[in-house]
Amino acid sequence: MNGQATQTLQGKAVPVTKVDISNERSDSFEPITKTNVGYIVSAVLINDVGQILMMQEAKYSCYGTWYLPAGRMERGENLEEAVKREVEEETGLTFQPTTLISVEFGCGTWYRFNFTGHVTGGKLKTLEEKDKESLQAEWIDFVNIKTRTLKLRSPDIIPLINIAKKYHSLSEDCRHSDTMPALVPYNRLIHRIILIYNSFDGDILVLMTDTDALHLPTSYISPFDFSFKISVFSVIKEAFGASEFQLKMRGLISVEHQGAPASNKDGLCLTTLQQVDGPKDKPTPRSDSSYKWVSLSQLDPTLKDQLTNRLKENGCVPLLDI
Repeated sequence: MNGQATQTLQGKAVPVTKVDISNERSDSFEPITKTNVGYIVSAVLINDVGQILMMQEAKYSCYGTWYLPAGRMERGENLEEAVKREVEEETGLTFQPTTLISVEFGCGTWYRFNFTGHVTGGKLKTLEEKDKESLQAEWIDFVNIKTRTLKLRSPDIIPLINIAKKYHSLSEDCRHSDTMPALVPYNRLIHRIILIYNSFDGDILVLMTDTDALHLPTSYISPFDFSFKISVFSVIKEAFGASEFQLKMRGLISVEHQGAPASNKDGLCLTTLQQVDGPKDKPTPRSDSSYKWVSLSQLDPTLKDQLTNRLKENGCVPLLDI
């Protein structure tokens, strides 16, 4: 199991076999795409002169407004397939996604996965080619988006574009490593938590639980969770009881989801990196709990540099709790 923890800390796909924290609301909830859970995908594509790929809406409710190519994932799709389809349908261009640049959590049943990548072919859709998916597509100067000179469907895409612009402005060694969803099937919504504490002797400690076998703590995400922090705090309460220490969200390490073929496996697992922030000494797990701090050097000495890079600014995929 230590090997699996090492792989998870490296950002590799490791199927969750045991979920530690659950409640009545999550126990009976099986996510079904477009029925009781919504997975949204979008693409922020930037060309060589810094313009953003935008599409003009054809839907009656927002007709004529502009937005990023985006839409809901269909049943039987995975996230990469969905974003490639949406871009081609709405803009006429094909593209290869290279990484997630952010993930948004709206509630336990609403997620938006925002990708970037590079155009591989196709041609921009023109007004003469308009259909039910979109009226047309254009490369737009960001100033026209930021100042709302261009009539937007919603300003919620401006922060996403800012994140993508920052990502592309950084050198490769200063931004998070390419992170694409791993094809792992789940029938529940799961949060796997990497909670770390930097000790004063320079080591990094990781919170783990030894129920059955040593592993990183996990919690079901309830369909009624209004914040991603709820599943984090459920683990904190179980491990430490009432605690005053502060947590700093560093971001996403990995996303695991499959979706295909269409079945009852429409769940996902999000693995996040959280850092204990504030106390001089590490919080002490309750004596009656199964949780304990494990030295990173005890797990795998080679992980320290990798995790230290993850703790740097821009070291993880941003998780936006909206």
